[in-house]
Amino acid sequence: GGSGPGATRYLPKEMEGVLWSQLADAWIRRGEFQLARSVYEEAIESVSTVRDFTILLDAYLQFEEGLLEAIMESQADLEEEEEEEGVGNGIENKDGGDDDWDILLPKDGNTPSRMSDLELA
Repeated sequence: GGSGPGATRYLPKEMEGVLWSQLADAWIRRGEFQLARSVYEEAIESVSTVRDFTILLDAYLQFEEGLLEAIMESQADLEEEEEEEGVGNGIENKDGGDDDWDILLPKDGNTPSRMSDLELA
């Protein structure tokens, strides 16, 4: 439940979703996107109200959408540069060209089941 380990167990329940969201935002501002994703996933698993779940899921989806847009823009810019330089030969860059996409793969697929748990509560 929401009374997990650490300092969060001492906080009022109505602060729980806000604090999780602020923690994820702090990681995003530092460019630590995997840590931000971990915070969102843990938050979604641990909040005890549908309101907090909905707020966090919405923020998480906006984060993922923004990340996807940034990666797509980065890839488009890279392709434009290669075309301008005449480098593009149709072969993918083997130096981690797909690394950006790896961050988009969720670590855990439990969000739909978590939604069902909260609806029944």
